[in-house]
This record gives sequence, structure tokens and C-alpha cells, in this order.
Amino acid sequence: MTFDPASGIPRAKDNSWRDVELAGADGVFHPASVSISGHRAAAESEQVDAPISIRYGWRAVFAPTLFNEAGLPGSSFYYVRDSRGAWSLYVP
Repeated sequence: MTFDPASGIPRAKDNSWRDVELAGADGVFHPASVSISGHRAAAESEQVDAPISIRYGWRAVFAPTLFNEAGLPGSSFYYVRDSRGAWSLYVP
């Protein structure tokens, strides 16, 4: 993932971005570990070889762990990859 640098560099609370999940073709989500470097983040899960979906905070109530430089929390999101490999925001 790449974040818009004009919006500030993302910060993970306690250096741990939690509540991120990945899913493969089977559609089953698994917890992911995330590393952030500058305005880029990489997520991975041992249970998902080829991710086609990623989501953060996708539940009714969660404690944000991703913040911008001003200390404002990032909102939850859900992205899916299409057959061409392009990511787009999932809208239920």
C-alpha cells in the first residue's frame, strides 16, 4: 500500500498496526502483520499466499492503531484486487 504523502506519513500506535486482515481467493480473512516504511506499508499473512483482499478495522467497534502525523486516526477500509491486478475500494 502507498499512502498519499501530502496527507502525512502514517504512524502505527506502539509501532504495531493491528486489525489488518488479508484474504486469498477463498475469501477467508486472516490476521496480517504490517510493516510501515515512510509512506508505504506491506502486509503479509502466513495463511494467505496470494492476497486479493485487504481490510483494516472491518468490524462494528475497534480501537484504531493507525494515525496520521497530526494524531488523527485512520478510518477503516476494505480493498479488493480485480482480475487485472488493480486494487479498488470495496463498497458493500
